[in-house]
Amino acid sequence: MSYWTARYIDSVAEAGKSVYELPMYVNVWPREQPGLLRPGFSSPSGGAVAWLLPMWKRVAPHIDVISPDIYDENEDSYQNLLTLYNRPDNPLYVPETGGSIAHAKNMFLTFASSNSLGISIFGVDGGLSAQDLESYKGWASEVAMNFALFGPAASTLRALSDTGHLQTAIEEDGLANPAMNFDRFDIAVRFGPVLDGYGGPRGRGNPQRNGRVLVGQVSPDEFLIAGMSANLIFAPKLGSPQTRAMLVTVEEGHFDAGVWHRDRLLNGDETAFGVTLNPHGTTLKVKVRPY
Repeated sequence: MSYWTARYIDSVAEAGKSVYELPMYVNVWPREQPGLLRPGFSSPSGGAVAWLLPMWKRVAPHIDVISPDIYDENEDSYQNLLTLYNRPDNPLYVPETGGSIAHAKNMFLTFASSNSLGISIFGVDGGLSAQDLESYKGWASEVAMNFALFGPAASTLRALSDTGHLQTAIEEDGLANPAMNFDRFDIAVRFGPVLDGYGGPRGRGNPQRNGRVLVGQVSPDEFLIAGMSANLIFAPKLGSPQTRAMLVTVEEGHFDAGVWHRDRLLNGDETAFGVTLNPHGTTLKVKVRPY
C-alpha cells in the first residue's frame, strides 16, 4: 500500500511541478508514537513512516521533503522522531505540532537540529480564551513568543545549526540545571529561582516548567543566547588552566531581517549573578573571556 501511495503522490507532485516549479513536501502521520505501532491503529496504512523512508525517497523523487507531524509532548519521543526524519537526503521540517507549553519547548529541539527548515503549529490562528489572554498578559501564547523571538533571527540560527554550533536546553520535571559544552566554555543553564545550597547556586524550576534556551557559538569567545525563563553562567572548559570566566560585554537586542540591533548594553549589576532571559523572551549577544 505504501509503495502505490508513494507512486501516486509522486505523480501528482510531478504534474504540479510541470506547471509551478515549487518545492513540495509530504505531511506524515508517524507510526512511532505511544500506543499500538500497527498500521491502521496508531497511523494510517500507506504513509511515509520512518522505516519506509528509503523506499519513499526512491519511489517519490518529486517530493522534496518528507515531514513528520509530531504531537508527542515527551522530549525523548519528540527527539526520536526528529532524528528519524533528519537525513542527508531529507531536510527536517515539522509541518504540524501542538500549541501547549510542552510543544513550545520541543520547538527548540527542532530549531537546534542540523539540517532543519522549520516548524509550523496546527491551529495557530484558532484564537485564545479570555483566561488565556490574561494569563499571557497580552502575549498570544508560548509558541507565539517563540516565533516572535526567532522569526527575524532564522537565517542566523540556521547558519549556526548547520555548522554544529547551536545547542538547546529545555526544562523538564527534575531537570532544572542542564549543562552545555562548547569549544572553550561550559555553560550551566538554571531554570526558575536560583538559590544557594549544596553544590552552589542552582535553579529550582519554573512553576509551569516552561524554561527553554538556545545558545549559538558565534566564535570561541562570543555567543548568541535566546530563550525564556532561564539564567545562564559561564565557566572555562573543564580541564582548562583558567578557572573562571569574565563577561566582557552583554548586549540585549533583536534581529531585523537577519541583522543584529543592540537595544541596550547590560551592566555588571544586571549580569553579576548570571545572564537572565525574561518570561516573554530575550536575545543576548555575549562576549566572554577566561581568567
